[in-house]
Amino acid sequence: MTPHRSNVARDPVALFTLGPGEPPDSLSRYLSSLSFHLNGFGHQHDNTGAECPPRVIGDIELILYRGGTGWITIADQRFSCAAGDLVLIPPYVPHEIRTDPADAHDNYWVHVDVTPSYERDRFAGLLLPPDGGYRVRLAADNDVAVLMELVARQMTDRPPGYAAAVEGLLRALLVAVVMTTGRYGRGAMSVIPGDRPFPADGTEALDRVIRYAMEHLADDFGADDLASAAGCSRSRLFELFRERLGRTPMAFVRWLRLRQVELLLKTSDLTVTEISSRVGIVSPFHLSRLFKAQHGVSPSDYRRRVLRLP
Repeated sequence: MTPHRSNVARDPVALFTLGPGEPPDSLSRYLSSLSFHLNGFGHQHDNTGAECPPRVIGDIELILYRGGTGWITIADQRFSCAAGDLVLIPPYVPHEIRTDPADAHDNYWVHVDVTPSYERDRFAGLLLPPDGGYRVRLAADNDVAVLMELVARQMTDRPPGYAAAVEGLLRALLVAVVMTTGRYGRGAMSVIPGDRPFPADGTEALDRVIRYAMEHLADDFGADDLASAAGCSRSRLFELFRERLGRTPMAFVRWLRLRQVELLLKTSDLTVTEISSRVGIVSPFHLSRLFKAQHGVSPSDYRRRVLRLP
């Protein structure tokens, strides 16, 4: 008797096609509604002094350990990380990163942001493992490691079309992380919105405020301008920021400005005076005071340490 073979087995191409009009699954529909933005990508290795002092950032960070030993504290959890560990740091969660000088860690790191901004926390929830932690141990053949290597190759070689390639690889990387954590199979779809275009809890207003602040960072504006951008009253704006971000609107703007200062110190040769003008901080002296209060070092010392300058 000849063994039965399905049509799919006889026609392998069917494994790689979607039928006409076939509706995508709910996760695909949700991901297709989002845009992902690469804020930074790097490979850190052979640096015995590598560390990130206690900080809070506003995007999502993924760290893939390839070797060595590192320690990451996220919120109240501390992890010892080695090859094969994937660490996920959500937005606005305090954390710090250190390495073992005797066995410096080797890792890839990627900072990614999501738009619409009001979906950032919801999407970050899909990336986290279901055990309430922030670390996942990857199998040796996991797609996440492969995709990280491909992003690194594109960012290093920068062949024609590399930006489009990185954009596609970044989306594939994030989908792979969602599938790897196991959260998708454990009810994570309950955190994905249905057909309603916007959540009803004020996050659309917050998104408008954040966009306005980023577009006018160098300008002089106040809470009334932010309330106008949000389309709500001043009192409602303060209530939203207190509930969602635990700070006042202008304190959040100051945080955004200092985050932009940090980025410009890392990626440009602008002077502190030029940076203060770009981010809307009244003077370089005021910028230095604010920056040192947050980072513990002056902007110049920070740049020197990050870029390993003499």
